[in-house]
Amino acid sequence: MSYSRLERREKRFKDAVKKAEQERDQAIEKAELEKKEINDILEEAKSNRDDEGRVTLNKATFDKLLSITTKL
Repeated sequence: MSYSRLERREKRFKDAVKKAEQERDQAIEKAELEKKEINDILEEAKSNRDDEGRVTLNKATFDKLLSITTKL
């Protein structure tokens, strides 16, 4: 194996590692945003309790929560 061939392999490896790290960082950011959205919805729900203390969600909020959790 020539030296330039080795260099090309090393570059491909480094590029693959860099891409994987970027994908990981994006997935972490996405998960943090989803977690924040879920927490916001739950806080909103806590403030919307009925007379018996049950939490109520309107349809839009429920659908949003459902779409987030089904992605997980």
